[in-house]
Amino acid sequence: MDVYQSFIQNERQRKLVDLAGELADAFSERGEKYDREDAFPYENFGDLKKSGYGNLSLPKEYGGEEINLYELVMIQERLATGDAATALSIGWHLGD
Repeated sequence: MDVYQSFIQNERQRKLVDLAGELADAFSERGEKYDREDAFPYENFGDLKKSGYGNLSLPKEYGGEEINLYELVMIQERLATGDAATALSIGWHLGD
């Protein structure tokens, strides 16, 4: 999404936004089905786990990327374009 280009300050942030975008695009394809069936989006969380998204805010010594608040907000906003409920849920864990 071009709207994020003006907020990206470096290559690391570009990669983070691209990761969130890939996930968001996959989530958006499944979102209507989950809503219609009133089902939990297990597949979304599987994708988050597989991509390492849940580790992004961890210190590097624990296998994370030590993303800062600016980066967290940027990728969470992008992720929410695919499925807001999934983004909200993972955001609670990343923001601790």
